[in-house]
Amino acid sequence: MDEWLRKTGAPVSDPADEKGLEPEPRLSHWSLFERAIRPQAITRKNSLFAGSADGGRTWASIATMLQTCKMNGVDPKAWAKQTLERIANRWPNKDIEALMPWNFKPYE
Repeated sequence: MDEWLRKTGAPVSDPADEKGLEPEPRLSHWSLFERAIRPQAITRKNSLFAGSADGGRTWASIATMLQTCKMNGVDPKAWAKQTLERIANRWPNKDIEALMPWNFKPYE
């Protein structure tokens, strides 16, 4: 990506942004982006060794839930513990939305 940006000088910022970014800040912008997506790429590569198609689907589901927690500023371990406890205690299906990471409220 860095090599392509250096050759083309393509803008990284929104075209509607009048000031844009100079070449070096553009490259650091991409470095930030690459660092942000690296955990997902590593998880995707690791899931190739899940053992079976079902194992891969399970891995993908868990990785998605954990990443959703992180994106919503929620501690994945606390969310998983509370959610599994609620499910084990017969949480009603009609209230499933309350179990989503973006609705997480730790026990008080």
